[in-house]
Amino acid sequence: MKVALIGNMNNNANNLAHYLLDAGVDCDVLFYANEAAHFTPEADNVLPKRYASKTLSWGGYKDYFTTSASQIRADLADYDFLIGARLAPAYCAKAGRHLDIFMPTGGDLHTVPVWNGWGVRDLIKYLGFARIQRRAISKVGTLYWDVTNDELEATIAPYTAGLPRMVYGIPALYHPEYEGVTLELRRAQSKWLERFQAARQGADIFLFSHVKHVWTPKGIAHYGRFHEKGNDQIIRALAGYYQSNPSKSLRLALFEYGDDHPSTRALARELNVDEHIIWFPQMPRREIMMGIGESDGVIGEIARSWFSYGTILEAMVMGKPVLHHRNDALYEGQDFYPMIHVHDAQSLCIAFRDIAEGKIDLRQIGDKAHDWLVKSSVTPAIQDIVNRIDTKRARLPDQSETSH
Repeated sequence: MKVALIGNMNNNANNLAHYLLDAGVDCDVLFYANEAAHFTPEADNVLPKRYASKTLSWGGYKDYFTTSASQIRADLADYDFLIGARLAPAYCAKAGRHLDIFMPTGGDLHTVPVWNGWGVRDLIKYLGFARIQRRAISKVGTLYWDVTNDELEATIAPYTAGLPRMVYGIPALYHPEYEGVTLELRRAQSKWLERFQAARQGADIFLFSHVKHVWTPKGIAHYGRFHEKGNDQIIRALAGYYQSNPSKSLRLALFEYGDDHPSTRALARELNVDEHIIWFPQMPRREIMMGIGESDGVIGEIARSWFSYGTILEAMVMGKPVLHHRNDALYEGQDFYPMIHVHDAQSLCIAFRDIAEGKIDLRQIGDKAHDWLVKSSVTPAIQDIVNRIDTKRARLPDQSETSH
């Protein structure tokens, strides 16, 4: 039984492949022709990748219409079990192949298939592709997508309601490579570690926020409403903190990532807190992880409640606590990880003060969150995938493989 991981947005396939190889699964990664440069294996890995891979000649919207079904079938012919992201549902459906697990990264699930407004780009995507992707998603074997929020669930329900669903955070990082000797190797190879250490120097509290800057009306219109982050609330919280004449200094590390980062800078200057912010350029995640390791905690998304996403999983891998918006009333029955609840500037400002006053044990929260990630998220998710592969193998005739 050979498994293909189709598409590597956010480097998810690269990291999932390493977990599956550990579980004995024979898997390859098939890169799309248009993978983002900052989400390549090299953006995460410091050790050689252990899986075989190839780059496809397709993957984007235009490619869908110019690539023949026979070409897609040929590219997938060696594989019995398909796990894919982004436009994998549409491509597999065109080729007459069943996508066993759809592992979306966000917009491929909740933006591409639906109406997003009258912008030229949105209109072209909607008229040309929304129906194709929506129909294809409704026919996948399993949706690998964690619990989210009422607004998003209502959006995707028309084409996902009948699908089996794996309710786990996608294993966005291969956590064993951030421990022991390999972590020391990462630190030794880092080009930015000293800059992060310098940014940390002299601050009583050093918090990281590497989420994309999307919070102005223009930015939200460009990326889509579910990509709104609430970065402005972080700046307003910082201003509120310093207006109270605190006894401890608090410094933020922010990144030039997302169209709204100039607006975030401008707001910081307007509120006279720019001196408490260190800006970094967009960089590979392996470098960002070294910065997280130097921080006291990570601020995630404020605008809307989420249960899991890359930013907070990255914090957990490094054993750091997360401050973000998670409305627990939406997630009844879930195994909750420890965190610091915030949902706007006021609640975040209060959290800043509680941290400064020693009311919050950041180290303990971070350590417990890491344990939760390994035991309650990654391990059961990988086992779930292995079980689904085994179930399909049992249904196929003349299977002689002895490994997964």
